[in-house]
Amino acid sequence: MKPDPHPGAGEVGAAAGHLPVAFFPEVAHSLALSYRLASLSSGAGTAFCALAANRALHAQIKFAYTLAGYARAQSKSLSGIGQAALPAGPARDALLGTARLASSFADQVSDTAGRYGRAFGHLAFAFPVRDRRG
Repeated sequence: MKPDPHPGAGEVGAAAGHLPVAFFPEVAHSLALSYRLASLSSGAGTAFCALAANRALHAQIKFAYTLAGYARAQSKSLSGIGQAALPAGPARDALLGTARLASSFADQVSDTAGRYGRAFGHLAFAFPVRDRRG
């Protein structure tokens, strides 16, 4: 008996190569705006570019601070476990060294995120809109 071919996406599946936009609502909103970008005025287009630049910068900085927070939590956990559970010796020294390394990594990531956030934070305002008062 010949098996029936797969008819496509079922109730729980998605079409091949396309993720449902419900998983990424902000991306879907930006994508919908970008499809209509050609029909918008130049002021609206530049405002959209500023919004996209601001969102990208905000997302990258948020990710960096989240990563730094996880590294700090790991450092505290490793340090606490190393001092409480291991006797003095090379294993304890190695674990405490790893904890210091994670702490240093967290500090460097958060410092870098702050530095690049200050350096490129102007991108949200890089697309001026003409003065509408006059």
